[in-house]
Amino acid sequence: MNTKYLGLTAAAALVASTAGAFAATVTIDSFDTDQVVSDVPSASSVNNSTIAAPEAIGGFRTMAASNSTSNRPTDATTFDSFGGILTFSNTRNSTGSGSLTYDADGAGLMTSLLIGTDPFFSFEGASFDNDSNVNITANLTDNDGTVISYVENVASGNFSPDLFLTQFNTDEDYDDFDFGNVFALQFIVDTIGLQDNIDGQISAITLNAGDTPPNVIPLPATGLLLLGGLGGLTVLRRKKA
Repeated sequence: MNTKYLGLTAAAALVASTAGAFAATVTIDSFDTDQVVSDVPSASSVNNSTIAAPEAIGGFRTMAASNSTSNRPTDATTFDSFGGILTFSNTRNSTGSGSLTYDADGAGLMTSLLIGTDPFFSFEGASFDNDSNVNITANLTDNDGTVISYVENVASGNFSPDLFLTQFNTDEDYDDFDFGNVFALQFIVDTIGLQDNIDGQISAITLNAGDTPPNVIPLPATGLLLLGGLGGLTVLRRKKA
């Protein structure tokens, strides 16, 4: 039996398992499951719904839309998840808001956002109209009921796709918030009182580590240590033989 070969194979397997133990990216939602909500003044419409969405964190997604224009029955604000794209749209002369909530259909996510050393949300493929004026809000709720929020105004389509957890430090409850035990996530896009006829879209929301997890030996060094240790065991076994 080739003991040296077995030692190298075991070392490679251990290195691979170590690499997989630290996920660099967690998908919040990739919008593969179709869902649409629309709010039309003076008309009957489905303006909120919760559906099972396997690709979403917690397995469920709640969407809601609200239109602030009431003088024309054809005005509408729509939130639409279709084919891996989330679209927010307003008809001409309309303003409104759309929200995404992730709380495992009320059961709570019971999850940690603490991955890596500088975790951040990324709104992938994000785009808004070039002349847009939009407020983006993120609300986080922990298992104790503490809520912290971050609000950013997007002007002229200049939207930063990355939102670091440290940016929530402007909230007075930031120091009391437990990022290791999160109950719910909510993201809101809002044009009410700002500008009408604004459209935008994103392709996914992810949580990213931002850096190598702390207190972990870099994988190349880990591999060398494992290979060295197993190699030593191989030499000892040969001597005993």
